[in-house]
Amino acid sequence: MDWGELFRFGIAGSLSTIVYIVAAVALVEGWAMHPSPANIIAFTFSSLIAFAMYRIWTFRHRHARLYGSVGRYAILALVGYGYTGSIAYLAEDFLHVHYAWSLAFITCTWALVSYYAARKWVFSA
Repeated sequence: MDWGELFRFGIAGSLSTIVYIVAAVALVEGWAMHPSPANIIAFTFSSLIAFAMYRIWTFRHRHARLYGSVGRYAILALVGYGYTGSIAYLAEDFLHVHYAWSLAFITCTWALVSYYAARKWVFSA
């Protein structure tokens, strides 16, 4: 276990998560956007920020080729997009859970999945 890498991932992930939450809340509360599309927009924006931080700072010693890691991260982001959008839609539109609770659930579960996928697949040499 590379504890430094895990720490950097946590910091980078936390920063991108803060961006995600701020963007989602701003779109819903400030722009009166429906939570489902707001979630998708916020996730896309935070994914771009996360990729840059993971590539430059978190997994810098893995020497993954840029084009390969961009493609793999795009696939991971699309899976994340589907996951976050589905959970948000299900929780908010069918279960009538407040969007803040679905954001919390999405944030916790996606962090675990994305670390493992980024470490083992996206940024592997």
